[in-house]
Amino acid sequence: SEGGYNGLYLLGSRFNHSCTPNVNRCWIESLGVEVFHASRDIPPRTELCVYYIDPKSLHAERQARLLADFNFRCECEACSLTGKALETSETLRREYQELDALVPQLAENDPNGALDLVEAILAIIEAEFESDPHMSQRAYYDGFQLAITAGNMELAKAMMQNACAARLHAEGEHTETEAFQRYAADIFCHPLLNGSDSSNSKSSFESDWLRCKPCAVQVCEDETATPSQSSKAVIDLSTLD
Repeated sequence: SEGGYNGLYLLGSRFNHSCTPNVNRCWIESLGVEVFHASRDIPPRTELCVYYIDPKSLHAERQARLLADFNFRCECEACSLTGKALETSETLRREYQELDALVPQLAENDPNGALDLVEAILAIIEAEFESDPHMSQRAYYDGFQLAITAGNMELAKAMMQNACAARLHAEGEHTETEAFQRYAADIFCHPLLNGSDSSNSKSSFESDWLRCKPCAVQVCEDETATPSQSSKAVIDLSTLD
């Protein structure tokens, strides 16, 4: 696709989908690989699942997308909820989407208000998404930049350290996470604080924001396609120990 990559992953394609996945997958540009990391402790004999679509969507949206793109109805833990449990899940996911959209609107003129929203988002990630590290690292990094805008360096340091820990958990060691480790050790190494970012504060905040979207999964319709040598998959399930 334009500005991106397509790959055929012989091992990665064996993962089934879940709207509450226990494995995070991510393309690592510096390594040229798709990596898979356990996102939480996984009991023995538990199926390892990734997401095929954005798992933060509401139930009806997820089911429609999966049926249209992959021709199946999801029966994962989140999609099997009924009654009050389903209502609670839908409410939390809807609130997440609303808060997530409000954060950048408040970022410049009310960073402290936006920080309150980040704390609420993190609480939803813990309650509804089992503290998913990929989602958490983005929220913490949002909080890091908001704390800088608010002039709260102590909070900025704490947010950066949490963002670093969550991103390492989600993605493992690579060039970008090494940079996060440097920032966690000394936040004044970050471009927003060391003067190397010459753009204004609002555009810097938006451009640096880790507004990550899930990597797209596509159905390969060409059965004769062969994988590129650069299309590799790396499995790291060390948290299974």
